Amino acid sequence: MTTIKRVALVTQTFPPKMGGMEAVMASLAKHFAENGSEVAIFPNKPAPEEQFYKSYLLPSPKLVRHLFKKLLISLKANPQDLVICDSWKSVKAVPAKFKNIVVLAHGQEYLNTSKRKLEIETALMKARAIVCSSHATMKLVEALTPIHRDKSHVVYPTYMLEEPSSIELKKSPANTLKLLSISRLEKRKGIQNAMKAIVKLKDEGLMFEWDICGSGPAEKELHDLCKELKLEENIRFPGRVSDQEKQLLLSQADLFVMPSYQEGNSLEGFGISYIEAAAFGLPSVGGEAGGANEAVHAPECGWSCDGASIEEIYTALKDSCFDREERNHRGSNALIRFNKEMSGKIVFSKLFEICRAIQ
Repeated sequence: MTTIKRVALVTQTFPPKMGGMEAVMASLAKHFAENGSEVAIFPNKPAPEEQFYKSYLLPSPKLVRHLFKKLLISLKANPQDLVICDSWKSVKAVPAKFKNIVVLAHGQEYLNTSKRKLEIETALMKARAIVCSSHATMKLVEALTPIHRDKSHVVYPTYMLEEPSSIELKKSPANTLKLLSISRLEKRKGIQNAMKAIVKLKDEGLMFEWDICGSGPAEKELHDLCKELKLEENIRFPGRVSDQEKQLLLSQADLFVMPSYQEGNSLEGFGISYIEAAAFGLPSVGGEAGGANEAVHAPECGWSCDGASIEEIYTALKDSCFDREERNHRGSNALIRFNKEMSGKIVFSKLFEICRAIQ
């Protein structure tokens, strides 16, 4: 892999706040730096100090932030630099003389955008490449702006995922299934519906433990529903977990559960959590909306269902929970797929080739 001399990341999302996109942008900064690039970050808020990038920020009111950022990019970057924007919205801050622009597309920012179609079109016209988080996201982009079909690419955004640390796998006893969910706790993740589905399986004799990790607007509703369904002995809510705690939980689990679905203009553009599970040989029960089905890769590596349908979740959970052999088979397939296609170095090499082609 050759080196791209200078890379500028123009982004609204970056640590210290942590989420999927923040992790993507921080990982890209690290990958480019490790490959020998000089990396500059142009965030909206102060970024952590790191040796592998320089961060530039001019604090400014939101309405004129793009103008201040544009001035800063003009002063601190070169027109020949590779520019990666975290979404079409960040292109507005890139000076006109910069031509080597790559725009990341995630999914839901292209839902119900008819009123902003011209603004999106103007931004994407400046891009040399549009890198989509999934084929489902690419379809959304092309439906809105079909003229960009020739410069659209799909790279799954698992740049931050490495092979798991050597943690001893401690699977549950054969008669007790250990389920795991790790996500922002919001309705569209499908956890509430999964709880309503699994209570039926409990009545049918399923013995299980379920860790539901994370925080978010649906947290209280989940706790209340757990009590209502009398699942307190089966379900624990550890809250937000550290990376080390996450790895331990993944190493001990038998099945990852997050049957997400689209709610309004919110959906999974891909679903990195499913791939985190796959890295530990865990199959997933996931949703079908957006790019989730591509991440789960059912039926080879897991089960996909309509997360808005309790009956469909029930069927997927019944098939996965009561068939240990099939669950292990799909988990093994998920691990093989991760090692071949989804690790951070592999997906970054795909992005790098796209970037090198436009330089």
